[in-house]
Amino acid sequence: MQAFSATPPAAVEPGAEPPPDGNLSLFEQLEALERSVIARTLARVSGNQSETARRLGLSRGALTDRLKKYGFTGGGGDPAP
Repeated sequence: MQAFSATPPAAVEPGAEPPPDGNLSLFEQLEALERSVIARTLARVSGNQSETARRLGLSRGALTDRLKKYGFTGGGGDPAP
């Protein structure tokens, strides 16, 4: 069994970096990670929401709810400013 290391790997997945100030709660960090994963997946499939939902294992309705929650605009998966 491999031991847990608190040191992050050298190449961290984009969007999975720890918050710069370290003051976000676990819940806030999880939301930021979820938003990042959704944005990257939308970008990879050129904004196709049905394909994004399929790749993420979500229903189309669940993805729509998350897009609204995180303020994504229509089109290429860019969050609203």
